[in-house]
Amino acid sequence: MCVTGRSTASDAAFGRLLAGFAGSPPDYFEVRDKEASDRRVVGLLEKAVAAFGAGRVLANARFDLALAAGAGGVILPENGLPVAPVRRETPRGFCVGKSTHSAEGALRAAEDGADLVLLGPIFDTPSKRELGPPLSPAAVDAIGEEWPATAELFVIGGVGPGRLGDLAGVRGRIAGFAAIRAFEDAADPGAVVREARSR
Repeated sequence: MCVTGRSTASDAAFGRLLAGFAGSPPDYFEVRDKEASDRRVVGLLEKAVAAFGAGRVLANARFDLALAAGAGGVILPENGLPVAPVRRETPRGFCVGKSTHSAEGALRAAEDGADLVLLGPIFDTPSKRELGPPLSPAAVDAIGEEWPATAELFVIGGVGPGRLGDLAGVRGRIAGFAAIRAFEDAADPGAVVREARSR
């Protein structure tokens, strides 16, 4: 899953990121820009939908903007809206995800009906240091065997091709990883997707 960071600062940078996935789109593409206007976010979402199709594109926090842009889902913050009311206000098939920062939070989100759960930060990453020490892959093990088959678990935070070996022990328990820098800093974002899928 690609999560946007600096790439949303300009149309040119965003266009380069989208074009970089030509032929190898990520499973999900989350448009995340907390400083942008609603109009700007809808425009970014629409461009991503045009590039990848609605089902792969998720809005950060705002399901209303996802619906306005024809995107396929939303990732809710851990302290944001609960899954259930968002589910009631969105059409069948709309992906409702949740960002979490502990094994307990991840399991609770899945049990609450989230389709997709982000767990992190797994490794050290500058943008998440205020959350405390990274969780490490042990957080996935700490979830236990109770994980519902209806939810996909993605790890986030300092994850990229260079750290995939460190996830080998939990690879069978996660759907994949989400990242910002691993994609935005890559000369070929599509190659990052291909490498991850080959592991």
